[in-house]
Amino acid sequence: MHYSTKGASIADQKVTTVYITDDYDRFKIIDGNREIDHVEKVKRSIEKVGYLYCPVLVNENWEIVEGQHRFFACKELGLPIMYVVQQGLSIKEVQALNTCAKTWNTKNHIHAYSTGALETPDYKYIEILVKKYANIDPMTIVAATSQYGLRANKIKKVVDGELQCTAEDFQRGDKALAYLQRVKGALYKKPASLSRALVYVFSLAIRRGVLDPDYLVEKFLKHGAGFTFSSKIEDCVAELERLYNFRTKEERRKYFASWYKEEMYAIRKASAETLHSRKGE
Repeated sequence: MHYSTKGASIADQKVTTVYITDDYDRFKIIDGNREIDHVEKVKRSIEKVGYLYCPVLVNENWEIVEGQHRFFACKELGLPIMYVVQQGLSIKEVQALNTCAKTWNTKNHIHAYSTGALETPDYKYIEILVKKYANIDPMTIVAATSQYGLRANKIKKVVDGELQCTAEDFQRGDKALAYLQRVKGALYKKPASLSRALVYVFSLAIRRGVLDPDYLVEKFLKHGAGFTFSSKIEDCVAELERLYNFRTKEERRKYFASWYKEEMYAIRKASAETLHSRKGE
């Protein structure tokens, strides 16, 4: 059924009925729909903020056209299913809905936690940098402000509102990103997944004052293309040290690979102590 307001106005007309049931067995999955792959994520969302009013859409044969992940999440949580019936829908409509849908990206989540009811100072700092360095990937900006490495759950922390960025992190990250802008061309010839590890090491070294940032920028612009940086942070540390000392007089050379190991040990120790103290509360 389609509605058009061309040539007329529609004011608060009832167009459908929303039903609710706990009879999960009557619902079916349409062949050809997307694989069920993020039910746990939907469940966590429901457990965190509650079940928002968003009915599942089914056709006359009880085939789910839109909302199959919400359906399975509610089923596993023992929650009733809210649904709307629209006749004549098939896999073509499923494809159209999924094609038009636009999921939230990292920038959307950062903005959500930096304003309104979810506002936190940490995310406001990050959003300032995201806007200032609009041509740099938001997760790379997060890496530049982080003192705790590129953990696998970093994106999850951004999405869940658990990202930490103090005023000091912001100031040091801003300084590092300003230098990164100067060598962006050399850095971003690499895939994004590799550049984040490099950006993290680059910014941490600048923030900790273990090298001359202007000299490092000069080295990157002259010789950076000849160096290969892997996705492993420890390898990036060694390669960055090699680049910094390339054709550099002995008295000006810096050796920060060992410094990095000591730094990471101190950070992990402090993080473990913090976690232990929280458990004891």
